[in-house]
Amino acid sequence: MIAIPTSLIPYLFLLPFVGAAIAPALGRFRPHFTAGVFLLVLLPLAILLAQVVSTGPIHLSYPWAPAQKLNYELYLDSLALLFSTVTIFLCFLSTLHSAGYMAGREGQSRFYSILLLFGGGMLGMFCSANLFQFLIFWELMTLSCYLLVGHFRTEVSLRAAMKYFIMIHVGTLCLLAAFLSIYFHPGIGTLSMVELSRRGGLAAISPGRWLLPVGALSLVGFGFKAAMSPFHTWLPEAHPAPSPISALLSGIMIKAGIYGMLRFLLGVYGLGPSLLEWAGLLVATFGVVTMVIGVHMAFLEKDIKRILAFHSVSQIGYMILGIGVGTTLGITGALFHALNHALFKACLFLCAGSVIYRVGTRNIDEMGGLAKDMPLTTLAFLFAAFAISGIPPFNGFASKLIIYEACLSTSNFSSIYTLYAAIAIYVSALTVASFMKAAHSIFFGQKSKRFGRIEEVPIHMVIPTSVLSGLCLLFGIFPLLPMKVISPAVESVGVSPLEIGWLGYTTSTGVYLSAVLAAAVGASILLGLAIYRAGLSFAPAVSSPQKYEMVIGGESADILGEELRPHSDVFSGSAEHF
Repeated sequence: MIAIPTSLIPYLFLLPFVGAAIAPALGRFRPHFTAGVFLLVLLPLAILLAQVVSTGPIHLSYPWAPAQKLNYELYLDSLALLFSTVTIFLCFLSTLHSAGYMAGREGQSRFYSILLLFGGGMLGMFCSANLFQFLIFWELMTLSCYLLVGHFRTEVSLRAAMKYFIMIHVGTLCLLAAFLSIYFHPGIGTLSMVELSRRGGLAAISPGRWLLPVGALSLVGFGFKAAMSPFHTWLPEAHPAPSPISALLSGIMIKAGIYGMLRFLLGVYGLGPSLLEWAGLLVATFGVVTMVIGVHMAFLEKDIKRILAFHSVSQIGYMILGIGVGTTLGITGALFHALNHALFKACLFLCAGSVIYRVGTRNIDEMGGLAKDMPLTTLAFLFAAFAISGIPPFNGFASKLIIYEACLSTSNFSSIYTLYAAIAIYVSALTVASFMKAAHSIFFGQKSKRFGRIEEVPIHMVIPTSVLSGLCLLFGIFPLLPMKVISPAVESVGVSPLEIGWLGYTTSTGVYLSAVLAAAVGASILLGLAIYRAGLSFAPAVSSPQKYEMVIGGESADILGEELRPHSDVFSGSAEHF
């Protein structure tokens, strides 16, 4: 394997910013060259992350402001590796999708340049070992997202960008207040996360009531970025952004809040392998409220991107619930679900972008019957929908099951956590209903007469969704594959990793045999198809148009056209009254 000298590592994190400066110049000649610059910049960073896997954590520190005990610090451990790898992977696929989605649009050079700033800010933040430096990269990420959300410069997109900017900066001010309280507290005087963790965390260095406001400010600050309820309202509004950016917003950007909770609460704050009982219950309660609000709002929506955004809010609730439980199962489930959510939510947003690219609308009531015209996009969307709904044998089921088991096996507030597990299962059931509504309205049913023949999107837009949907299935059948990265990340925050084999895992509450379950599901599907095929031989032949013909009083109602075409209200109309 290619080894990168330690002396060069700090400069690798400057590459995205150098690329951001070069991209506009290249874009004057060939706009898609800027996408190539992005991909070339990612290569050495990917090599560095692979190096961390083989050599172990890397901690580098360079004097910055010695008198103030502020250094330029990088810390690449398994937790940083997990989130950084996902960032690079999703940036690669989103850039590939953007080459088609952004083709012919104005401002491509600006788009890719800001996208490089976003990637650089994310990677710098995940690998920062200093809280002050962490905030600098956090702010770079926030500013670049603000520009990307408002990229099309319409009234709606600019208003959404401003709402994002204001709300996230409220959270940033909370973090700044917490970090300054740490720095100026007697006996601490440092913002090095590595040093604070090595000394046992704030709770061990200087226990006292001052930790309560610090913890609360940190939870709120990271909660804003993670779209935790009640700080989630910016996320559904942020999706006038180009669809590849929406994939990054929900796929990885909101995970910055989850990363911050894990790194700060379990490391810097020093709450140990299990969160303090009441603090953990508070965090878990935020998670449950977040998932319930998100899924109900998603169920009532008709805008495909807002549907997916509210589901991001809901799924973040699962991760926060796992962090609140704080046990091996809880933290493992939270990290596993963070990875899985990055895959299936990025896939769903890219599929939505592909559909919007072809039909020019985000309203699912104006779609329908696209499965025959866009079969590859349809299949990818369905795979990702099965995954987010927690249907076996997809990856979402595997990670949600661990979180359910974490709630059922904890000894603290066992009755409350049992209730939380039941609510989480209910949320998954409503997620299934929501995606039944979305899939039927977009890909099945009667095709709108507004559209003629629609072609599948170009191959470079199909590849990202195909790869992501394939991983959703692969990681569900063989959870050991992602666990090779997740288990060390769990261990890096002071929690014992969960032992998982190729066929599944065993816990105190039960056994999960993923490969056996996958075989059973596959056999059931084949049996169902066989029965369906057999039944067709006895059914009268009906032409395709007749299947959807509407009649009133025995007369054709075709003259009313779109008025009588079945819409999404068939699924959710009655729920709006509640």
